[in-house]
Amino acid sequence: DMQSHELKALIEEAGKSYVGVNIDPGNAVWALEEPMRHLEVLGPYTICSSVRDSMVWEDADGAVVQWTAIGEGLTDYAAYAKRFAELAPGVPLQVETISGFAKPLNYLKPEFWGPFPKARAEELAAWVAMAKRGHKLDTFKAPDGPEKKNAEIAYQKAELERSLKWLKESG
Repeated sequence: DMQSHELKALIEEAGKSYVGVNIDPGNAVWALEEPMRHLEVLGPYTICSSVRDSMVWEDADGAVVQWTAIGEGLTDYAAYAKRFAELAPGVPLQVETISGFAKPLNYLKPEFWGPFPKARAEELAAWVAMAKRGHKLDTFKAPDGPEKKNAEIAYQKAELERSLKWLKESG
C-alpha cells in the first residue's frame, strides 16, 4: 500500500531489472491518487496490470470509493489506455473486477493519516477534485441463503462483461 512516488523510489533503489509494477488504477484511488497521475509515475515501470474503474464521492468524513466496471467510474479509460500503451508498450490491460462494495476514506479525520506519512498536497488535491466529480453508488448485497455465492459470481461476471464491452466499443 504505497503511493506511486514511494513505489517508484523503491523500484529505482532495487533496480528496474529486478522489480516492476502491476499497475492498478483502482488501488491508486484507495491510496488517494488520481489514476492518470498514478499512471504517469508508474507507467514506465509497468510489467503487468489489473485494471478497474472507480467511483469516488464526498461524504461528511472525507470520501467514499467504490470500484466499478470500466466506463462506469471516473477514470477516462480512452485516455488511460492510450497513455498506458505509450508508457508500457506491449503490456496488456487485464481487467480485474472486485466490485459492489464501498470503502470510506475518512481523510478529514486526523487518525486516517497514519499510513500516509509522505502524502503530498498536490496529489491529494487532484484526488479530491476527482471525488468532487463523482456521485454515490448503491452497493451490491447478495441475498443470504444458498444462492448467495451464485449471486456474487453473477454480479462480478456482469461487471467484467460491462468492462469488456466498454473497452471493445470505446477502444
